[in-house]
Amino acid sequence: MLEVCEFTFTSTVDYQFVYAKGIESSWYDLKRKFNRQGVECNPTASYYEKISRRGPQLFAIVNQTSVFYHDKDEWYKYRSAENIKCDIIPWSGLNSL
Repeated sequence: MLEVCEFTFTSTVDYQFVYAKGIESSWYDLKRKFNRQGVECNPTASYYEKISRRGPQLFAIVNQTSVFYHDKDEWYKYRSAENIKCDIIPWSGLNSL
């Protein structure tokens, strides 16, 4: 089983509506994979690696109500994040993402 989360937000770069989707990982693994520094976002956060075309390379979701992105060793909350949805899918379902 694998957790997948998705959300939408408005980009501050081009003001476009962005759909982002990611697969769950650990902050430890994401730090190593993407050469990131800093502390975890929140003790209750879940962490995700992007699998969608656009969106942050990695992100954290707290209580399925707040989304954070990591930049310059700090966590920042998306002010425009909406439609946050997390689902558990079978591992074989990864091919259909």
